Amino acid sequence: GKAVPVRVGAVDVVAIGVIPLESGAIQVLSTPGHTMDSVTFYFDDKIITGDTLFNGTVGNCFSGDLKAFYESIKTLLALPDDTRVYAGHDYVQFAMDFAKLIEPNNKSITNFLKQYQHDNVLSTLRTERRVNPYLRFNEKNIIRVLEEKRLAVDTEYERWESIMSLD
Repeated sequence: GKAVPVRVGAVDVVAIGVIPLESGAIQVLSTPGHTMDSVTFYFDDKIITGDTLFNGTVGNCFSGDLKAFYESIKTLLALPDDTRVYAGHDYVQFAMDFAKLIEPNNKSITNFLKQYQHDNVLSTLRTERRVNPYLRFNEKNIIRVLEEKRLAVDTEYERWESIMSLD
């Protein structure tokens, strides 16, 4: 599609679309939510997610636009399971402590932590779908937790809003 310029820094502008390389291309995906100008870089089997998606959690919604953030997460969830996730920060331990509070019996969290290496932080979307509560808003266990907290669960978007309200 046609590239749309997006200001990233004080001077830099990235065109949302494709950055051609000798051996392929980097897709620049608009992933607003954390901020309205957030982008994710997707190439080969990797995504560099900045502050949109972390390993085990998601960024804060500083933009105030939860609907845009939801659409961004849905965009990332549409990528293949084997996509490797490289995030902007390492919040794994904090994120998994929170995930264990929500799903104390989720063995995938324990397995993820056993493989965690603080000097090479990465995961795959397959793993994120198993451990990251913010990507699991349609899973029965998460829906049960939201219902117990008397949060809205009728629609997918309501479940997203509800999971984002937990702290």
